Amino acid sequence: MKFLCLAYGSEEDWKALSREEREALLAQDEFLRQRGALMAAVECEIATVRAWDGRPDIAKGAYALSGVPLAGFSITALALLGMLP
Repeated sequence: MKFLCLAYGSEEDWKALSREEREALLAQDEFLRQRGALMAAVECEIATVRAWDGRPDIAKGAYALSGVPLAGFSITALALLGMLP
């Protein structure tokens, strides 16, 4: 089974982390990427795509509201999540 993992955070929050904290987070991303997880950063413009009846419906705006922007996502197998360093 695969899962969609959403990462929320602002650029300001990222810059507030120490270099060691940023490197540790990037190392986790690389670990998952090397094992086949699809990962990406997102742009600031948000759209939600739904296709419940087989036809895509695109709406501007987020699927879920959050106080911080969506920063990235990954699609990964559950087994990989348990292997993170």
